[in-house]
Amino acid sequence: MIAGTLRHTGTVLPMLAFCGCGTAFSLVAQGFEALGSTIPQLLWGAALFAPAAKLGLVPKIYPLIALNGTGISSGSMLGKAIAEGRRGVGDRERLCALSDAFSSLSSVFYTMSNRISTPGVYEVRTLCEKSFKKYCGRCSRAPVCWGREYDRTADIMNKLANAVAKHGCADSEYIPDDFFRRCPNAIAAMSELNLSHARMLEAAARENKTEVFALDYEAMAQLLENAASESSEEYECDRALTAKLRNTARDIGLYSVGAGVYGKRRKTVVAGGVDISESTLSSAQIRSALEESLGMKLTPPEFTADDGYVTMTCRSARTVCVETASSSLKKESEEMNGDSAVCFTNREDRFYSLISDGMGSGREAAMTSRVTCSFLEKMLSSGNRKSIVLKMLNNFIRNKNLECFATVDLLEIDLLSGEAGFVKSGAAASYVIRGGKLFKIASDSLPIGITREITAEDIRFTLLPGDLVVMISDGVSQSFEDGVWLAGMLSELDGDSPLDAVTAKILDAAKTNNRRSDDMTVTAVRIGAEK
Repeated sequence: MIAGTLRHTGTVLPMLAFCGCGTAFSLVAQGFEALGSTIPQLLWGAALFAPAAKLGLVPKIYPLIALNGTGISSGSMLGKAIAEGRRGVGDRERLCALSDAFSSLSSVFYTMSNRISTPGVYEVRTLCEKSFKKYCGRCSRAPVCWGREYDRTADIMNKLANAVAKHGCADSEYIPDDFFRRCPNAIAAMSELNLSHARMLEAAARENKTEVFALDYEAMAQLLENAASESSEEYECDRALTAKLRNTARDIGLYSVGAGVYGKRRKTVVAGGVDISESTLSSAQIRSALEESLGMKLTPPEFTADDGYVTMTCRSARTVCVETASSSLKKESEEMNGDSAVCFTNREDRFYSLISDGMGSGREAAMTSRVTCSFLEKMLSSGNRKSIVLKMLNNFIRNKNLECFATVDLLEIDLLSGEAGFVKSGAAASYVIRGGKLFKIASDSLPIGITREITAEDIRFTLLPGDLVVMISDGVSQSFEDGVWLAGMLSELDGDSPLDAVTAKILDAAKTNNRRSDDMTVTAVRIGAEK
């Protein structure tokens, strides 16, 4: 029994243990007189043990019985210790990812706050003209300065505006001497300009709440709390799967000191003290046997050795993969596109596709949609929950100093299971094409940043290999009546068409069929089976 229990350590230690225990038992039972007959028998037994062990005739006893008096097997204790070590690494990686995300976002918010608080050149130019005209109304030369010599006056106004926008104030070096001679109120008007600009800065700083609401401390506390709880769940022992693992390992001759399956969503299979010296199974065969037993797809086993102690580890593997393409067109009358789109996969095997439409036009709309995408990408990439991240985003957009909101159309796919969900906040409908059938996913909700509470809906469903998901902004289609042509086109799509061609075809048709001009974005996501 003892030799079989120590069999995994080699041949010498079991032989010594066998001889030592036999000698001790003989002394206790019969005294020193019995050693003369016992020792030769022990030596013969050890001599027979060595070749038998070498030929694989001695069974290795899988040590799963309670050895510590607590009812907990040494194997489970070892597996738990291994998992605890991995848990510490996972916690550090998660907290570092959170730290990096907040650091990056703080820079974004700080830059945005400065832009909102600082008047642009155009605003200062208007303020400059207003300050001078305050005095020009009483001047007899006003018709000349603002009439026949307007070009020269406008050039001076532009120089003053640029100086104020760049340095915060203007002085006499920006005004030619001859202008001073013909304008007795030039100094007073310039002082009025500097004073008005200072008041504008003060008002903007007082009204700008971007920095105040950039970090929602309640949401941050929830993020860290959830990170801790999810980390704990990922390293809890799954007793049912652990029992299956140990039975399968015994059946296939994969002996170890201890083994277990840990985690809730992402499973980790750990076996410590693995004896691979006499194993006849390849890594692929071990993986196949474990997958069949545990009922899940696994990564190839990884073997690590530390002073002769071998640990085998494998994890839940992805069952689906994604292929993406995105195309976008800005509104013809605008310089910037108010739509933003991004696709990414986070460290927890979740894929995201996002489209955000800044409600409004111009620079403010474009900036709002880009901040929305940047915020969600950074926070979701760190493994945070959608509900809390959207709450933080909503508070930020709602309290920034612009009357501009944003839609959120977010697709999340669990690459381990194929489970998916849409979060729609004021977004246009999306479509899933499966086996020639077209399914529409829509939601009646408000854009982000309008109300205190988020009205976004989370629509859950399962995606299968071969499915095609098409996401659009409202510039492509706003309603069913508006998008009859889109439904017809999607129903006739070839499932194997290149996604770049699909998105380009939809945009071309949208330009032809739509009677209005707006920013347009299309993202296509095709689901495949992970090999």
